Amino acid sequence: MDILKPTYQIIYAGKDVTKDFSPILESISFKEYLENKAAEVELSLFNDKGFFFGDWYPDIDDRINIKLGYESQALIDAGNFYVDDITLSGSRRGDMCNIRAMSARSSSIYSPIRKQNEKDKSLSEIVNRVATELGYTVKGDTSGSWSGIQNNTGLAFLEQLARETGRILKIEGADLIFFRLADIKAGAIVGAINKGEEVSYTMTDKAAGRISKCTVKSWRKKEKILITGQYDAGIEGGGSITIWDDCADTAAANQRAKNYVEDRTKEHNRFSITLPGDVKYRAGVRLTTSGFGQFSKTWYVAEASHTIDKSSGYLTKVTLQK
Repeated sequence: MDILKPTYQIIYAGKDVTKDFSPILESISFKEYLENKAAEVELSLFNDKGFFFGDWYPDIDDRINIKLGYESQALIDAGNFYVDDITLSGSRRGDMCNIRAMSARSSSIYSPIRKQNEKDKSLSEIVNRVATELGYTVKGDTSGSWSGIQNNTGLAFLEQLARETGRILKIEGADLIFFRLADIKAGAIVGAINKGEEVSYTMTDKAAGRISKCTVKSWRKKEKILITGQYDAGIEGGGSITIWDDCADTAAANQRAKNYVEDRTKEHNRFSITLPGDVKYRAGVRLTTSGFGQFSKTWYVAEASHTIDKSSGYLTKVTLQK
C-alpha cells in the first residue's frame, strides 16, 4: 500500500514562496464555512532567524493563495485570501510568526452601515446592488422578492436576506453564492465515515434557544388588513415566537415563519469529526456516518478545515449538521 505524502503550495503576492517557507513552516491550514463567514487560511512559521522582523514582515491585505492535499492527487485550491492578522511571538519553543488571511477583505466585512428602504423589490436587484458596492460577484439562486429596510453593513445585510428567504450565503473568494438549504439536503453523498476511522469526534446537542413554532404577522397599511402566517416543526422542548415582518400575503408569511424556524434549529445538533486528510470533504457536501448508534445518519458539512502540520501530518476536521 502506497503511503500518501501531504503537499502544499503557497503563492504570496503573486510569487511562489513554497520552497522559501517550507524549512520554517510549522503548519498550514484552510478553513471554510457553509454560510455567513469568510473562509480563512493560517500559516504558522518559525521566526528564529528573524526574517519576519525585517523584509518578510507581511502587509495587511497582501494576497495569498494556497493549495493543499496529497502528492500525485488533485489538490484543494483554496482560492485568494487577504492578510488580516499578523502575530509575532516568542517563548522557550522559539520565535514564531502567525499569518491569518481571510477570503474577504476587511473593507467589505466592516463596510459602513447603510439605511435604505427596499420596498417590494426583486431579491436579485437588491443583492446585486449591495454586492457591487462591496466588489463581489453574485452567483446562485436569487429568485423572488424581498421587502423591508436595510439597516446594517453590506455583508451583514446580505446574510439577513439569505436567512429570511430560506437561503444560505457562502463566500468564496470574490463570489457570493446564494443557495437553498433544501438543495444541500438533496445533494450527492460524497463519502462515508465508519466508527473507528476517525482520529477524534465530538457531539453536542443544545436545547437553549431552540424554536419549534413561529408566528409571523404583517400589517398591510394600505389595504388595512392583518396577514398572519405560522409554522410548527414539532420539535420537542422547542419554544415559540411571534415576529412582525413585511409579507405580501399569507403564503409569504407562512414561508417566512418556516425559514425562521429552520434557521434557528439547524445548529442545535452538531457533530465534529477529525479524520486523516481527505480533500473531498468541503463545506456543503453530504456524507453518512455509521457505528455511532442514533447518530448514524446522513449529514451535511457546515464547516471543514484542512491542516498540514509537521508533527501530525494532514488532518481534516468536519463539523456536521443534520
